[in-house]
Amino acid sequence: MDLAAGRFKRIGVLKADGLGDLILALPAINCLRRAFPESKIELLVDSRLLELARALPDADSAVAFDAPWLHGERLGGRIGALRDLAAAVRESAALRRQRYDLLVNLRPDMRDALLCGLSGARRRLSFGYHGLGMLLTDAVIEPDTQLHESQRLLYLLEQAGLDCAGALPRLPRDEQAAALVADLLGATNVSDGYVVLQPFAPLAAKNWPADRFVELARALCERGLRVVWIGDDLQHQRVAELAAQVQGSLDLSGGPGLLELIELLAGAALFVGPDSGPAHLAGLLGAPCLALFSGTNLSQRWRPLGQKVEVVETPIDCAPCAGRCTRPQNECMTRISVQQVIERALALLGHDRGTLR
Repeated sequence: MDLAAGRFKRIGVLKADGLGDLILALPAINCLRRAFPESKIELLVDSRLLELARALPDADSAVAFDAPWLHGERLGGRIGALRDLAAAVRESAALRRQRYDLLVNLRPDMRDALLCGLSGARRRLSFGYHGLGMLLTDAVIEPDTQLHESQRLLYLLEQAGLDCAGALPRLPRDEQAAALVADLLGATNVSDGYVVLQPFAPLAAKNWPADRFVELARALCERGLRVVWIGDDLQHQRVAELAAQVQGSLDLSGGPGLLELIELLAGAALFVGPDSGPAHLAGLLGAPCLALFSGTNLSQRWRPLGQKVEVVETPIDCAPCAGRCTRPQNECMTRISVQQVIERALALLGHDRGTLR
């Protein structure tokens, strides 16, 4: 197995999951770009991420692939597994029409590995989950050690013969988006020293109690800091209700797109939010980032990249649960106190803790 010796006109990269997952795959995408500078690299991503994926400096194009097993009604057990496998077989027909010379699966899921194996690409690289290696031209056994997800994906490429030393995650920066963000902030006298709060993740099990974000926001405002709230379209109403309780804070939920979100986070003095996409963006952009981790994922594997990232979490015996919380009060998050988060936030901001209200 030596991909480095191959010639590939068209390379497809399968990464059809969330924003944070795409961010953690950026070093691997950069490794592919450096290994094959003349190849056309096309990303297959969730349609909600197309704007960002098409702007990434290490990809030439991106197409929408909304994996059926990540959308719509979730079915568990044998029936759900059979339905998902049938969907992977069905979706493989569309991939075969793309005629990729190389298809790389960067999603840790046997359904995506099956899809890669049936894609018809001349070379097909993935971890060989559950015996699916027979369908792949380049199957890699997962490492025994618990690597960070970004390192695990680099390991996949290295085992296939690529040199990924020094691979870097690269994000797009957009002047027009930066100007729009400046207008949004300037219109409300929010300039330097603003803190971005994201109270809700798409997965409910990852959420810290919303009223605690209100307490946090008030404590920050009392110290002269500006608070900016973010959230997607589906979260806008709930975020607006929280923002209304904190005088002088700015609600930008449901507004800026991903390119604008990058510019907003790049200028933030601090980001606080759950384990989700914006936390990964903030960390990678170099903003001080306080990521509130539930027991859904192990932080040592899924924490955001970045030198100024701190994780707040409560060790709990049921982790990781993959979001299927069996505790009635979501203990892994309710045990994280407001005082604890305020102290960590002020430390990241470089403020003296003093008396916290």
